[in-house]
Amino acid sequence: MLARWVLHRGWLLGLGLAACAAPREVPARGTPAPLPARQEASSFAPTPPGARAFSLAITAEMLGTVEPCGCTSDPLGDLARTARLLEDAGEVLWVDGGAMLWPKELEPKKRFQQALRARLLADVARQRGLAITRESSPAPLSLPSADRVAVAGGVKVGVLVAGADPAAQVRALRQQGAEVVVAVLGERRAARRTLGRTPGIDLGVVGAGVGEGDPLAERVGDAILVQPADQGRR
Repeated sequence: MLARWVLHRGWLLGLGLAACAAPREVPARGTPAPLPARQEASSFAPTPPGARAFSLAITAEMLGTVEPCGCTSDPLGDLARTARLLEDAGEVLWVDGGAMLWPKELEPKKRFQQALRARLLADVARQRGLAITRESSPAPLSLPSADRVAVAGGVKVGVLVAGADPAAQVRALRQQGAEVVVAVLGERRAARRTLGRTPGIDLGVVGAGVGEGDPLAERVGDAILVQPADQGRR
């Protein structure tokens, strides 16, 4: 999932999702007017004068997948496609929901091949500047998992993996100058609860049980919740 976002007068506006359609504006934190509970995430509005735009790539549950899904009609996924999207996007902030390197069930007979895939995914993640992930793997496959503030498109974006006290994590990132806060969360129901009780999060990412993903962004309190597809399919 590759999206273009704009920060304008305290609003977070979605300007488009790769592989999705139906343009529409998706306001977030600080919106003065009420919004529908769910809206098309793939909005494509003109960038307002004085606004700053940044690209955000979101993945979750890649599950050690490096090839297309194998669908006969329109194969999805493929690590090469994901890497190409990141390259074409230029300056992009990549956030991962976890379960990137390994499948849900390790097959003993395929362990060597799975280890090679995991190493390839980890190498690509480092080369393409992965900002944060819920993935927990020992060296040499370890990936960035610490809360941080990164700059994308001139916007200071704080990224966090929600822990026991996400409100404290948000405050720490804001104190470091974060203008937008992106939180990597768990499965959708738990993600809604976290967003509902944690002020200051602008964008929440469903990181578990994502399945085929959801092309709709969901408004939860003052935040927007998005759900990518597993295996890099969307």
